[in-house]
Amino acid sequence: MTASVDHRWPPGHPRVLVTDCWLTNAGDAAIAMGTQRLAQRHAPEAAILHAAYGSEHVGHHYPELRFVPPLEFLLGTRWSTPTPGWDVDGIELVTSADLIISQGGGFLREGYRPLARLDALARAVHGAVPFLVLGQTIGAFDLAFARRELGVVLRAASGVVVRDPRSLLHAIDLGATGAHVRLGGDAALALVAQRPDPPGEPLPVSVVLSAATVPDEGTDRTAAACTLLREVLRALPEDPVRVWSSAQSAGDEEDDGVASVAVDALDASSRSRVQLIEEHVPAGQMLEYSRLSSAMATMRFHPALLAATQGTPTVLLMDDQKADAFAGTRMEGRTVRALGPAGASEAAAMLDPREPRWSGAEVLEPMLDRLDVTEETLESALHRIS
Repeated sequence: MTASVDHRWPPGHPRVLVTDCWLTNAGDAAIAMGTQRLAQRHAPEAAILHAAYGSEHVGHHYPELRFVPPLEFLLGTRWSTPTPGWDVDGIELVTSADLIISQGGGFLREGYRPLARLDALARAVHGAVPFLVLGQTIGAFDLAFARRELGVVLRAASGVVVRDPRSLLHAIDLGATGAHVRLGGDAALALVAQRPDPPGEPLPVSVVLSAATVPDEGTDRTAAACTLLREVLRALPEDPVRVWSSAQSAGDEEDDGVASVAVDALDASSRSRVQLIEEHVPAGQMLEYSRLSSAMATMRFHPALLAATQGTPTVLLMDDQKADAFAGTRMEGRTVRALGPAGASEAAAMLDPREPRWSGAEVLEPMLDRLDVTEETLESALHRIS
């Protein structure tokens, strides 16, 4: 089953084009959903399209979102022409938007080589459509082309919101005007509503494993994943464990592979306590798994964010700039930066499923307050175009 892809704007005003979602990663999908929710809060009649990667794989999980091809396929880049069938429709669709939003995420780092995406964004802002960068992690760039194109994009934006302190410095270094670069919150937080506490029956411990390579990480993440699962089972000998990831079983998201390796490496007794989720986990399911866990050890950012916000005691094993989004919160002290066996053992030792459930407002303050900055920036842009 695939999602329908639109060739035209639906009815409504203003027209908002949200770009840069990597939909097969449920964290990105949650950001897209949260961004749309925030926009509709202030412009309930808006026509919103998502120029997303991967809608052909998992778009059917998101019936509330309407998809068009990614921006680079709509506009073309210096390396490629627009995708056949979109050579007219795509350019017209982009230039007829009232607002373009490059949604939050972590792709703006040189290690990911986002050159085509940068070129497409630069072409979009040359069209004089109002433009926002909303909740990005931005890394340091040395490549001259990338610095030039990203500088064009950041200077053209009417607002730049980043989600971690280092990104503020990098954005200004790349040419953004300091006055309109702000530290905000991750839009996925807009999905978290007040819900009843989980039922009283025993809940599993969630272990979120990943082998994805991120910029500046040279550690063998497969070894770290295997160690983390083994040490959680050793530290919690009586507890059921659910193994899953927010990026698995869709497109090129392959965390299910490392999870299978980690589970297969266990002895039979330990393996009998593990529920291995093998199918794709969309954003709504990620939200529920994060809430319906007695505790969580994770190598992915968004499961940590959503679990902690919903009261699940959480530890994050990650050496990645986006983890800096937890700076100043209780989760900063629950983030283990060393990805080797020692770090995995340290993370597992921090877990206690009998720890009382957290108050998300206390654990993530002031991070939750920064979501207001994201929303205010979006509200201001919508107000200007209306």
